[in-house]
Amino acid sequence: MRRFRFWSLFAFILVAQTFLVAQQHQPNAGAIEARRVIQEGNTEWGKARVAHDRATFEKMLAPDFYVQLPEKKVSRQEFMDLISTRRPNTKLTRFDPIVLTVDPAGDGWEAVILERLESERTTTEGKSQKIFVLYVTKDKWQKTGEKWQIHSSAVVSNEMWTDNPPPLSLWTSEGP
Repeated sequence: MRRFRFWSLFAFILVAQTFLVAQQHQPNAGAIEARRVIQEGNTEWGKARVAHDRATFEKMLAPDFYVQLPEKKVSRQEFMDLISTRRPNTKLTRFDPIVLTVDPAGDGWEAVILERLESERTTTEGKSQKIFVLYVTKDKWQKTGEKWQIHSSAVVSNEMWTDNPPPLSLWTSEGP
């Protein structure tokens, strides 16, 4: 009889645990919509970054937007000025963002984004150089009415390589 109770309890715990794990990994309808919108928004953002398209930045960034860098906080205006300005001797050739995770956060959604950037520049010695940068950011998106906007972005990590692409298999693959 004790064995029966033990195995019954064991089976119950196993079933309950399986149910809870399955429930944790099933995105709700809101998360599915948020992921779709955030990925589409990031695809549009990547094209705008390569084109230095200030009008798209204006539309996508909320009035309270800011970027949290490791060393300082950057305002919406400072960030837009920075990414809208074409640098002499430098050309951004790739900005390819991929949404990794999407989680509810208060009245919006936080998304962890992998960004693959490539640029070409001419050094002061006249040498052509390729630059490859990998960023991981955590971005807060929110829907107000029918409009989705980015409210903040925090740099989680980044790494840069020059002349040769990074030794990562994900580098050569295109975005979603």
